[in-house]
Amino acid sequence: MLPANEYKALKKSFTKSVQQMLENDFYSDYKFHLEKPNANGMYWQIDLLLFESGDSLQHISNPIGFFTMQSQGKDYNDLSINHFFEVNDRVVEEFYIVHGECGFSRLYNDFKQKGGDEVSITITAYVNSTDDYFRELCDECILIIHLNETSHDSVDLGCQCSERYTIKVKNESQFIFYTVPYDKVCFFPNPERVEYRSKSKYYDYQVALSFAGEDREYVEKVAKALRKKQLRFFYDLYEEVNLWGKDLYEHLDEIYRKRSRFCVLFLSSNYKKKVWTTHERKSAQARAFEEHREYILPVRFDETEIEGIRPTVGYTDGTKKTPLEIAAMIEQKIRQS
Repeated sequence: MLPANEYKALKKSFTKSVQQMLENDFYSDYKFHLEKPNANGMYWQIDLLLFESGDSLQHISNPIGFFTMQSQGKDYNDLSINHFFEVNDRVVEEFYIVHGECGFSRLYNDFKQKGGDEVSITITAYVNSTDDYFRELCDECILIIHLNETSHDSVDLGCQCSERYTIKVKNESQFIFYTVPYDKVCFFPNPERVEYRSKSKYYDYQVALSFAGEDREYVEKVAKALRKKQLRFFYDLYEEVNLWGKDLYEHLDEIYRKRSRFCVLFLSSNYKKKVWTTHERKSAQARAFEEHREYILPVRFDETEIEGIRPTVGYTDGTKKTPLEIAAMIEQKIRQS
């Protein structure tokens, strides 16, 4: 175990480096504190976790400081739930920017000379408030800073923020929207998940692709383009593990009738002949009938008439559009919804 006096010196060195970095290297106006801030508002706690190897792995963990923020004239003592988590996202983004520009390696110079085998710094966000509910809701570990696990000659950052969910919650006679970590959703009564920006109903898949196997080469390129755009979509080859063992008749009905925002049908003579595409199409048509709004987005490869698809329904010609163009159109449709 590192001797107490050496650990004290190491901690002092870390504290000084962190303070200099926060107050000099960042774009936002951070103020470093050795003691926990007392004023109402948001603050971040910085903890040093030092591992020592020997007969058994031991560690020391305690706060090395705290920091608060005031930036662009905005008072961070006046926070809402949404604002708290928005600020955390910006702080994480800024840490990554600073890491790329000036690096954190200098924080570890003393450690390389005197320290143990591993060290990390964690940053957790809190809020001082007289509201117990608000105080409990607003705490989140946002970052871990640690030595590269392989080389130990560089410093890595890891974002610890949980995935954000946007939810709709009824408050008396109106709805309020919150964007919070998924593990904080339980703090709200009867939440309904919605899309982040449009605040429309949330679906597991933003689009489901229905096609005949003979047209897979084209649709595969559409799927790859959609994946690069980081959209949520159903494409059978990307769902093999999820589909494994399921009752496909029931499961696919769920996807094409309930769990997708849009359904793209790649229509052709081959599409008309297939049992599974017929099943998918009928599920999609049932959804379109129930909602009386655009849901089915046809892409035609030929003039084959498909039962239930009226000639008056607007379609895209797959013989004149590339898969990348189709993917771009799907993305635009989703963003507009």
